[in-house]
Amino acid sequence: MAKTRVGVDIGSTAVRAAEVVPGDKAVLVRAAQVPLPPGAVENGEVRRPELVGEALRELWTRGRFKAKQVQLGVGNQRVVVREIALPWLPEKELRSSLSFQVQEFIPMSVDEAVLDYDPIGEIQQEGRRLLRILLVAAQRGMIGTLVSAVQAARLEPIGIDLTPFALVRAAGSAAGLDLAVERDEAVLDIGAHVTHICVHDPAPTR
Repeated sequence: MAKTRVGVDIGSTAVRAAEVVPGDKAVLVRAAQVPLPPGAVENGEVRRPELVGEALRELWTRGRFKAKQVQLGVGNQRVVVREIALPWLPEKELRSSLSFQVQEFIPMSVDEAVLDYDPIGEIQQEGRRLLRILLVAAQRGMIGTLVSAVQAARLEPIGIDLTPFALVRAAGSAAGLDLAVERDEAVLDIGAHVTHICVHDPAPTR
């Protein structure tokens, strides 16, 4: 059997996990959820990591998950997404210098932020070669608390994705839904405390 991957969603009212076989058409192997006590997660942020850890341990038992490595999603008021343009650099150099170039674009100190980006394309401006990116900045303390909660359940986070990005890949027309969409579309995720709205171009770019 192909190697599976497990995604974990830590919501305001429950923790959920889904195990899939990746591929052009991901195949769901198993899924489960366990409710959270009030106050464990508020507005998309883990407040009581010990309670979340207990719920995740119960989730693993109830769902009969075997894998310990997990992918996480994050999306709350402590995550900022900005489309910006930076001088073109090779990927390795851009990533290493990102923190020195983006302070003016985010409402937090880069020392307190976890930074990542997704390239959109290249443009020419006044003879200069620029790279358009979607910059993602997440408050480091919030990420640390999330990771601590998962580790308390003896799980190993191997990746943290922006929830709207995952929503587009899972539910957008570019992911395989035959919606006959020829213009921008919006994907909505309405949660108990946090709602995500992601507007994207459904045409595949890669």
